[in-house]
Amino acid sequence: MKRITLILAMMTLVCALAFSACDVNTPPDTSDTGFNDFGDVTTAPEGTPNGSGDTTVNTDVLPESNGSQGLGLRALDDGTCYVWELGACLDLDVVIPESKEGIVVSGIGSYAFRDEEHLTSVTIPDSVTWIGDGAFEDCYGLTSVSIGSGVTSIGDDAFDGCYNLASITLGENNTAYFVQDGILYAQADYSIVVIPKTLSGDITLADGVTIIGDDVFNGCANLSSVTFPDSVTEIGSSVFKNCTGLTSVTIPAGVTSIGYYVFSDCDALTDIYFAGSEAEWAAIDSHTDIPSGVTVHYGR
Repeated sequence: MKRITLILAMMTLVCALAFSACDVNTPPDTSDTGFNDFGDVTTAPEGTPNGSGDTTVNTDVLPESNGSQGLGLRALDDGTCYVWELGACLDLDVVIPESKEGIVVSGIGSYAFRDEEHLTSVTIPDSVTWIGDGAFEDCYGLTSVSIGSGVTSIGDDAFDGCYNLASITLGENNTAYFVQDGILYAQADYSIVVIPKTLSGDITLADGVTIIGDDVFNGCANLSSVTFPDSVTEIGSSVFKNCTGLTSVTIPAGVTSIGYYVFSDCDALTDIYFAGSEAEWAAIDSHTDIPSGVTVHYGR
C-alpha cells in the first residue's frame, strides 16, 4: 500500500511541475498559419479615421478570406479594419480584400506599403474609403493602381516616388476623384493628386485647376508639352525640374506667382507661351531657371 501511495505521489509531483512550466498567457504560435496576431489591444494611429491616437481598440486576429494572403490588418473602433503593412504577403500584384471573415476592410494605413519595391500592381476594392499618407511611397516597381468607387480620401504623398507608375484607374461610381490624360484629380477642387512620372507627349491639365504644386511634373522625362488652363493662378517650385524631353509650356495670364527652379534641367525646352504681357511676366519670373536659348512668347 505504501508503495502504491509513493508512486501516486511521484506522478502528482511530475504533473504539477509540467503544468507550472507552461505559460497559460502565451499566445498561440501563428507563424505558420498566415494569420496576424497583434496581441490583446492596440491604439488606432494618429490621423487614422476612427482613431484619435489614444483610443484602445480590439485587435482580434483577422484571417484572410479573400484577396491577397498575409496582409497585416488592424481593427478600428467602428468595427472595420485597415491594412497597416504588407506583412507576410508575397504577391507582386496585391489585391486588397473587401473583408476578413465579415469584417470590412475600410482603409490603407499611412506608409503601409512604403519601400515595397517589388510590387507591380495594386487593386483597391470599393469597401476602402481612405488611403493614408505615403501609403505606397517609393514603390519603384509599381506600374498600375486600380482605385475602387468607395475611396473618398487620399493622403499626402500616397504615391510619391512611384517612378514607374503608368496607369491609374477609378471605379466607375467614384465621385470624389477623376482621371484625365492619366492624371488623378480631386473632384471637389480639381487639385492634382497623382501625376504618373511615365506621362508622355502633349498634356493639357483639366480646366478648374488653380494651383500647380511643387514638383508635380518633376522627373517626367517623356513629356513634350504642357498646357495650363486659364484657371491656374499659382505655379510652385521645381514643377518641371528634370523634364528633359519638355519642349514647350503654355501659361495663362492669370498666373500671379511662380516658384523657384521651375524649369531647372529642362534641356530640350525651346518655347514658353505666356498669355500676359512682357511686364507681367517680368513681375513673376525671378528664379524660374529658364535654360538659355528659350524664347518667351507674350500675349498668345
